[in-house]
Amino acid sequence: MNDERERSSGADDPARRRLVPGYFVAVVLVAAMIAGIVVVIAGGGNGSPVSDDPFAPQYEGLEDRRTEAGVPTMAEGGGEHFHPLLEVYVRGEQIPVPANIGIDPAQPPEPMAGLHTHDTTGTIHNEAGTGSTLGQFFEVWGVEFTRSRLGPYEADGEEKVRMWVDGGPSQDFGDLELADGQQIVVSFGSNADTPSGLGS
Repeated sequence: MNDERERSSGADDPARRRLVPGYFVAVVLVAAMIAGIVVVIAGGGNGSPVSDDPFAPQYEGLEDRRTEAGVPTMAEGGGEHFHPLLEVYVRGEQIPVPANIGIDPAQPPEPMAGLHTHDTTGTIHNEAGTGSTLGQFFEVWGVEFTRSRLGPYEADGEEKVRMWVDGGPSQDFGDLELADGQQIVVSFGSNADTPSGLGS
């Protein structure tokens, strides 16, 4: 009698044994799809990569920052084209100035900022006209730059923000007017972190 109940309940049915693993596989696949959707949403869904690098180009809000900084687009610029060179250091380590500052790869080229980079050499392409400043470039970049702050780093005790232009110390910081061939070095750290070849 018990054998008959087991046969009628299908407990030993090979088809049912195949169905159970298939069910679990389906559940796992659905869970993975949901996790993927959550990751995309957490990333902002705007095509910009999520990065922990505080010096990565910031594309979210780029147009607003460009406008607020008074930087024209390429189409609106003054037509002049020159190239200052920027180096950035944190505690003695050089931080590469990234490519495509001011150029959102997800957007058409027309709104490209008149202050931008194309590569990681630190070359600033200034097509925003004369009178453009280093502070405007940092605003387009999305990195805070003041006399007391460089990105997430704030002056405290021995560590401070310092700047050199063409080999000499400068107190212009964001007010520095950009010029062709200018050699600009911005550093955060103590005196012991001074980049090679530069004085305090």
